[in-house]
Amino acid sequence: MTTIARPIASFCALLLCAAFTTTFVATFTTGCDRSAPTPAPAPPQKAANPQETAPTPPAEAKPAEVKPSEGKAPESKAPESTASESAPAASGEIYAVFKQVSGVIRVKLETKAAPRICLSFITLVEHGYFKGREWTDFSPVVRQLGESRVIFTTPREFSPKLFFNVGGRLCASNTTDDNTARAKPTRIFFTVKEQDRWNLVYSVFATVTEGLDVSLRLQEGEKLDGIEIIGDASALRTKYATELAAWNAELDAAGYKAR
Repeated sequence: MTTIARPIASFCALLLCAAFTTTFVATFTTGCDRSAPTPAPAPPQKAANPQETAPTPPAEAKPAEVKPSEGKAPESKAPESTASESAPAASGEIYAVFKQVSGVIRVKLETKAAPRICLSFITLVEHGYFKGREWTDFSPVVRQLGESRVIFTTPREFSPKLFFNVGGRLCASNTTDDNTARAKPTRIFFTVKEQDRWNLVYSVFATVTEGLDVSLRLQEGEKLDGIEIIGDASALRTKYATELAAWNAELDAAGYKAR
């Protein structure tokens, strides 16, 4: 009896041990689940849209649309010249534009300081006196135009505001070298640098406003294509009507008819 009971007791102990082990494992697993809960699954992510994720580039500035006038083709812009050839003059001001291959030179006529010489110059231009003539007798200081022949003269006119302390003066030559000299508008010259010793000797009747660099580029023997007068000289014509009539007659007699 004792021999049979021992194996049975051992078998029962083995069963109890297995049951205890199973219970312990189940309890331990449950405890672990409570201390570290499984996170909820993340909601499905929306597929990235390139238009939403990429930054929108700044809109490029568009040039203003220029609409040509109806029935007209758009005009092409002419290249800019060194001086404004036909820029309008301010009220009361008169300009002259010298045109040649080297470029254009624009001068303001000093009608208050030298009214007679200015009007005589305008008259010569209107008679075509200077057109086609050559720039001659260059020096480090001057560029000359016209001829030495005397057709008519005017009194010399001076102003302390128009001395030769700078270049860019347009002047009339003199009939003589002494104090009896008169201005000879048929022979004029530009200065390209200062020349103080000519103060109160030669009459300055215009000042270069644009194109002084052109006067430096002029070639000796270069022809003048023409001179354009811009502004109203009617007041001068009225004030010096007697002198103007005499100048016109002398130019006509010399073969320079008004154009």
